[in-house]
Amino acid sequence: MKELMKQASTEQCNMPIVFGRNCEPTILTHAIAICMTCRDKEELSCLVKLFDEAQNHKIDISLLPSRIISGCSNTQREYARYSLKIAAAFALAQRTSINKQDKNKETNVFYAICEQYSKLCYEMLQKVADLST
Repeated sequence: MKELMKQASTEQCNMPIVFGRNCEPTILTHAIAICMTCRDKEELSCLVKLFDEAQNHKIDISLLPSRIISGCSNTQREYARYSLKIAAAFALAQRTSINKQDKNKETNVFYAICEQYSKLCYEMLQKVADLST
């Protein structure tokens, strides 16, 4: 896990959970979710084997996220995706609205930008949290 988080810090600007324009998790995000949602000994042993191979330099460490995704079962991949959708739905429920109370024109411009950004985040979270996809 430390290696994946280290890669996230360099490749994803220190954000372990990132979604692309298509509202799908990045390869690194999906790999992290798979690691965090192991449900049994078989799923965990598959990951341990891949991490051991990376530690022993049998595979390039930068390929570890894609190897994790390809090395686990379809059920495990889908469970991880579903878990990310649930997390997005939770984040969506926790969002608060931007409140512009200041009458200062410069501050209102700032709040307008914040509102626009917040709206984009909200729309993205809605798409990510859509359980029908």
